[in-house]
Amino acid sequence: MDSETQKLLAATKEPFWAMKAEEALAILNSTKNGLSDKEAERRLKIFGPNEIKDEQEWKKLKIALRQFKSPLIALLVIAGIVTIFLKEWTETIFIFAAVLINASLGFWQENKAETVLELLKSYIRGRSRVERKEKEQEIDASELIPGDIIKISQGDRVPADARIISANNLEIDESILTGESMPSEKTPETLPAGTALIERKNMLFSGTLAVGGLCSAIITVTGKNTEFGKITELAAKEEHESTPLQKAIAKFAAWSGLILGTLAIGLFVLGIYSGRNIYDMFVVAVAVAVSAVPEGLPIALTVILAIGVEKLAKKNGVVRKLLAAETLGSTSIILTDKTGTLTEARMQLASVEPYETDEKSLLYDALWNTDTLIKNPIELSLVKIAEEKGIILTPEKKSEILDKLPFGSSHKFSATLIKSGHAYKTVALGAPEILLEFTDLAEQDAAGRLISLGESAFTPVEHGAD
Repeated sequence: MDSETQKLLAATKEPFWAMKAEEALAILNSTKNGLSDKEAERRLKIFGPNEIKDEQEWKKLKIALRQFKSPLIALLVIAGIVTIFLKEWTETIFIFAAVLINASLGFWQENKAETVLELLKSYIRGRSRVERKEKEQEIDASELIPGDIIKISQGDRVPADARIISANNLEIDESILTGESMPSEKTPETLPAGTALIERKNMLFSGTLAVGGLCSAIITVTGKNTEFGKITELAAKEEHESTPLQKAIAKFAAWSGLILGTLAIGLFVLGIYSGRNIYDMFVVAVAVAVSAVPEGLPIALTVILAIGVEKLAKKNGVVRKLLAAETLGSTSIILTDKTGTLTEARMQLASVEPYETDEKSLLYDALWNTDTLIKNPIELSLVKIAEEKGIILTPEKKSEILDKLPFGSSHKFSATLIKSGHAYKTVALGAPEILLEFTDLAEQDAAGRLISLGESAFTPVEHGAD
């Protein structure tokens, strides 16, 4: 590996959020006009495709073999082999049928969970707009490499982690990473080196969605090295620790084997001592031991766990291994982020409090200031509650939108100017304390109104006429 390649690999580990966009371009040896095709091809060989690869080979075979690792199954297999030598074909069929049914149920359930996890790995696949040779072109997201200049606009899925170069009213839905339902406002401003991941407003993260605005950004890392890639690999990582049920089964199998072995040997010795034929006593002792093996127990355990996994699946829970369902039942303490876990990560309008107007008129006016294509959770909740109340925006021929002010962190509200006939109307949506400044309420009355709104826990809509 030459020094230039080593330098390029080391560059991707830099804290890009703590440096200016120009510095990021210099460190990654790129320009705002993008990389040349030759350089892009060279870097693709160094970094590999922008994909989250599955490094485990023969995964399905491993899942299948994992179903036979239980000591109880091993006991059944040994018993089945013994019945073959004894030519007890009925017992052989029943024992191996139990083993195969148990393995099939376990394989089906665990393989289904792996299929769901594969969807995570395909989450960033698609097409991306990139600057190459001073012109914009669309390429497969898997061909992106660190140093590429990408263009992101409303509705685009971010294909890789990137440092923002320039942005215009950019809002990114990062719920897939943070669980937060509200989109994050992004800027190209430099941040301190110690800034937490969730607060890095000048960075884009793979798998997130642009819900408003547009930007130009330089890719810093791709594939499994992205924050989304790290989460996916963590979800796919296997922990080899015995569960309480596995420990109990191992203990049961060990004691069962010891007791049955002792009884079989005792029976064999007693028969020999009584003067019976050695071969006959061996067959009898083995037959007694085999008949005492609980071949139905593994199936019963697998079915019970499979039912538990299915119930979790109906609640959108992905369980990779059947035994994990039992482990969850034995859990006494759970540490979790509340958003999207204990809560639904879905914003809902709690109530409507009209001010000098009626509820229907207020909601109808509010719809002028919404855009469901943007997928802003506040606007979506307004549209949903209006639909439930039978309020649908049907603009009259004399009504038209003259201008719109998008939501911004500086002014904390969005507004729409509407002309209806000869009258003009402004509809604003935003922070309560900001909108109340537009009213003629006294300071004390406005403070009381804020307390009331806080108790109702919703974002108000203000409208007025000129």
